[in-house]
Amino acid sequence: MAPSQHDANERRVGELLAAVIANAVAVPAVVGFVALGAATIVGRSLVELASHRLRRRATTGPTGRTTKRRPKASGRKVRTESDSARP
Repeated sequence: MAPSQHDANERRVGELLAAVIANAVAVPAVVGFVALGAATIVGRSLVELASHRLRRRATTGPTGRTTKRRPKASGRKVRTESDSARP
C-alpha cells in the first residue's frame, strides 16, 4: 500500500511540531545560561570591589588617612656637581 497524501502531510506537521517543541525547550535553556553568565560577572565584580575596599580600609587609620609614611620633601633643589659646572 502506497502512503497517501494525507499521511505525508501528517508526517510534515509532526516534523514541524517536533522542531517547534525542540526550539521551545532550547530558548529557555539559552536564556538560563546567559542569565547565569551575567550573574557570574556581576558577582565577580562585587567580590573584586569588596576586596579592594577592604584592602584600602586596612591601610587607613582611624582618621581615614593612610598609615604609610612618605618621606617629606624640603622643597629645595639639590645641587649636584654637574649643575655647578654650568654657567
